[in-house]
Amino acid sequence: MLRALLRGVLSGLAALWLIEGVGFSAEVFRIVTLGDSITKGVRPGVTDQETFAAELQRLLRAGQYPEAEVINVGIGGEMAGQGLKRLANDVIAKAPSIVMIMYGHNDSYVDVGQTEVRVSIPRFRADLSQLVQRLREVNIAPILMTPPAYAEKSGPNGIGEHCNIKLAQYAEVTRQVAETLQVPLIDHFAAWSAVSKNGTDLNEWTTDGYHPNPKGHVEMAGRMLPVVQANFPTADVFQLGTRDWTEVTSKLNVGKCSRGYGNLLIRETGVGARQVTLPRLNNVIRGLSWQNRNHKSFDGLSLIQTPTEWTIKIDDGVLADAVVVLSVEGMPRLAQSPAVSRPGRDGVITLSACDAVVHGEKLQFEPLTHKNTVGYWVNPNDFAEWSYAIDKPGEFDVEIMQGCGGHAGSDVQLEFPEGAVPFVVEETGHFQNFVWRNIGRITLQETAVHQVSLKCKKLAKGAVMDMRQVRLVPVMATGTDPMSYRDVVPDLVSPIPTSAPPAPGRRSVLESETWRGGDCVYLPTNWTPNQKWPLLVELPGNGGFRNELGDTCNGLPVNCQLAYGLSGGYGAICLALPFLDENGCLAPTWWGTTKSGEPNLTIERWKESIKQTCEKYNGDPTRVILVGFSRGSIAINAIGLSSGEATARWKAAVCYSQYDGVGNWPFAKSDAGSAIERLKRLGNRPQFIISESATAGPSLSDKAKEFIEKSGVTGDFTYATTGFVNHSDQWALRPSPARAQLREWLAKQMQP
Repeated sequence: MLRALLRGVLSGLAALWLIEGVGFSAEVFRIVTLGDSITKGVRPGVTDQETFAAELQRLLRAGQYPEAEVINVGIGGEMAGQGLKRLANDVIAKAPSIVMIMYGHNDSYVDVGQTEVRVSIPRFRADLSQLVQRLREVNIAPILMTPPAYAEKSGPNGIGEHCNIKLAQYAEVTRQVAETLQVPLIDHFAAWSAVSKNGTDLNEWTTDGYHPNPKGHVEMAGRMLPVVQANFPTADVFQLGTRDWTEVTSKLNVGKCSRGYGNLLIRETGVGARQVTLPRLNNVIRGLSWQNRNHKSFDGLSLIQTPTEWTIKIDDGVLADAVVVLSVEGMPRLAQSPAVSRPGRDGVITLSACDAVVHGEKLQFEPLTHKNTVGYWVNPNDFAEWSYAIDKPGEFDVEIMQGCGGHAGSDVQLEFPEGAVPFVVEETGHFQNFVWRNIGRITLQETAVHQVSLKCKKLAKGAVMDMRQVRLVPVMATGTDPMSYRDVVPDLVSPIPTSAPPAPGRRSVLESETWRGGDCVYLPTNWTPNQKWPLLVELPGNGGFRNELGDTCNGLPVNCQLAYGLSGGYGAICLALPFLDENGCLAPTWWGTTKSGEPNLTIERWKESIKQTCEKYNGDPTRVILVGFSRGSIAINAIGLSSGEATARWKAAVCYSQYDGVGNWPFAKSDAGSAIERLKRLGNRPQFIISESATAGPSLSDKAKEFIEKSGVTGDFTYATTGFVNHSDQWALRPSPARAQLREWLAKQMQP
């Protein structure tokens, strides 16, 4: 199945990543330096031309990059979270190739009259991680820097402690983030600490014991230069967005390797090469293809896995000068260098299957998106192991995400240094039907890096289970503020849409005799043609959307994530549908205009698409559930309740973010009165109305509730918020109480 599912991947999306959004050339490129007053640099005794940013620009221009531009956006007194808030306008809008990030002095400081640092270590780690993630999402290369150390004779903080004591902890967190996310690191703190220990008075490098003077800025720029040069954009058309990865090249049987966020490239495989063998990566595979020099993507590749190696098979017809493109989740990382899992912003430690070190004969990481699991566990002596560290001792609930089809009952346990948490494997109906379970509680005391092992104590039948994720959730967690979805590790990875025919675990872009493209169908991992399946019909949000949180939407079905996330990829067909304009073309915003002011073409398209999906893939027309995000959520009522005929075609709906009648929208009959008339057609059809959580004031779901209650229309309504601030469907790919509640509701609606 692994070979079959990887064939036909439409990795044109991967090619798009390689050639679009790369706003640089080898001759002209831009760097932004982001940070606090250390980065800003300008102060009595230091001019703007004496900062490390200005000095770095001089060094680059004096070398091979005469048109290099370094833009300094440092702000005095800033902390990492504040830099995150202005990332879109002050950094991304400048379209840099590289962003150099340095925080810690203000985050780690204890003010007079206080006993705690300004920003906790988990929050600082989360803020730095988000900065890295958001830059990578728009194809900008991040470089992390630790802040320079304080001089030995500098003043104390608010609790009378030398500031380096706390700052050292935040410098270490910066190193941890760089290691976990595979980001280049420049360690100013270690360098300045070393010279101070060897007798250099850092007051000679600073204006006041910690702000660099011109000499200190020159010293820092010199350390930055080689790291920046090593991460320069390349002019090689086959390497855009990636850098040479010599560590893997040395282990390939043929070719050379380079990597970038989301992609691993293997080039120069030579004439007649029919397979490439590389060490196993700690990454989920989203797609596999080969590309020619015109960036055309083709089939002709398949992959075979073992516990330690991946072998890419190359069919006849692949060009000798082609590049093999392995599209992965995150930055490619070797499994031989296991990641250390650490607490996120909410204190949760996530142990993902891809980060496991496997021991034994058969047990291995299965990298496809619909698996993404430690599997092939048929030998009870095999076991998996993770590395983790806590920030402070405490009690943790232990949650696991497991799947098992027909082999339940094995005795298994997680073994920590402080003790074991035993459990019995539960039946889930299928090895790829993953469910979350709370299996017990453990008190963790040691803050150093330790290992936890997953071992089978007694095998019940032929196989133990598949295990995707373990979460260690602090029992005494504090703080209820809504988070960003980027603060939570996903337990689902959506496969890249493919042009290949629909198959279990695959997202396919459909074409028919009536229309071409646009629809995207996902068949669940347990799909078979001999039964009827509920159909989640997803309607996308408006295209062209981007906010200061980095949330985006392009309005196209291929990027819809909500139905897939809510179903978990199991038990239901997910069909994402487009809106059409008056010419029958895909409308990325709203639903096009017609002479009558009604979205008639969109309605006809939906009817035909649902009919064909039910006929070809055994969807059940009596169990059609609408799932809409933003524009799509408004459309559930605005279009789905536009007539008695339209209303009769669906059973229930999930309305996420916006709601028909709440607000003023640019389409005919969007007023509250018209919306109420549509709502009267709802009858007893259940609606789950959910929105992003508000940081202040009522949420959008609160406003929808108020609107419905004032309308006088009664019905089966459930209201909730996601727990995330984002206007994005990405939240559905992550565990949360809101998703668990919605899944329970959805399971009832999907019943015959």
